[in-house]
Amino acid sequence: MKVKTVVSLSACLVFTLASLTFAQRDMNQTQGGMGKPDKMEQMAMSAQAMDHKFVMDAAMGNMAEIRMGQMAKERATNPEVKNFAQMMIDHHTMANNDLMRMAQMKGMTLPTDVGPHHRAVMDGMSKLSGMEFDMAYVKHQMADHALAVDMYAMHAKSSKDGEVRRMPKRRSP
Repeated sequence: MKVKTVVSLSACLVFTLASLTFAQRDMNQTQGGMGKPDKMEQMAMSAQAMDHKFVMDAAMGNMAEIRMGQMAKERATNPEVKNFAQMMIDHHTMANNDLMRMAQMKGMTLPTDVGPHHRAVMDGMSKLSGMEFDMAYVKHQMADHALAVDMYAMHAKSSKDGEVRRMPKRRSP
């Protein structure tokens, strides 16, 4: 599981760095030949872009947890799994409401749908039923929680925005 976490986080870092490179190139092109931004501006842009990506990923993660919980409430056969699903819906709804308030204060527009990875997981889960669904849902929740904890912990250490940096504390039940 640790290898998956490291690989997933590495992939996120690669995509983030690629996004930042393109964003910086676009900014340099729109400056009309005024030159490259200085190092402080570059660092501020990078930190802001990373905070923005984190908020977008957190919102998509919350939406996915809510939708997966709703699916589990309908498909699960074990009452404890259904109760757990309701708890996930409640906690991630609260976390997403906090995230929406913070994003609105910062002028950010959150995504309205889950990302392709979450959609693929939900599509796969929708084909399962009974005990098979219950086991897959619980296994997915354990793996997803570990990834989310790592993502939030890494961002809490690197974010320059105090409001965004505190998001991990809000997400915890």
